[in-house]
Amino acid sequence: MTTPCFEIVTYTVGNSEGADRARRKAQELLSAFPGFIAWTAFSGIENSTKRADLVVWQSPEEAQSAAEAVSIDPAFDDFRASITGVTSMEHYSTQTGCSFANSNRKRRPCPAALSPLLLIWNR
Repeated sequence: MTTPCFEIVTYTVGNSEGADRARRKAQELLSAFPGFIAWTAFSGIENSTKRADLVVWQSPEEAQSAAEAVSIDPAFDDFRASITGVTSMEHYSTQTGCSFANSNRKRRPCPAALSPLLLIWNR
């Protein structure tokens, strides 16, 4: 079983509405790339120009190949132009187990929002 590669990118955009349109287009384009599994997009609550993307790939090699394409392919020009600064871009693998503590310090399973990702790990 191959462990998926999680790409986490944090960045700042200029115009939030235009950036969101460009990001949706980029999501559609990347969904056709080899190894693409999922893309969860986040927007800042305190600062509406902050963005974070969690992109899941079948392998680090496929993640790297896609990152290179995003950096040079004209189809991603609008997406690149919407970004005013990249804070970080890193690739991660999962650690064994997944739990968190609530206010009562009880251990509980991962939140339901992560269920699709858990299915990937259990293949």
